[in-house]
Amino acid sequence: MTDERVPHRRPMLHSVTLRGPTVLDCEARATDVSEAGCRVSVPIKILAGSYVEVSFTSSINAQGWVAWSKNGVIGVHFAVPMAPRVVAQLTDIEI
Repeated sequence: MTDERVPHRRPMLHSVTLRGPTVLDCEARATDVSEAGCRVSVPIKILAGSYVEVSFTSSINAQGWVAWSKNGVIGVHFAVPMAPRVVAQLTDIEI
């Protein structure tokens, strides 16, 4: 079975900080990213539907909603798509 999400998620391993109305500065790990969202391993339970801001670096942040949450991993759907060049910067790929 193939993953039909577009755009394609790119693997990464990057420390991030999550924050939002129900999440206070949670240190976590992003394990993949695309223009539309990212997957994050989290040490706390974060419910689907929660609004979060993901801080990848001091200058790269994305806001969105938790689309799913299962066994310490969440999928964040960005409210505004991330530029392809920013995804490339985060994953060190050529575009």
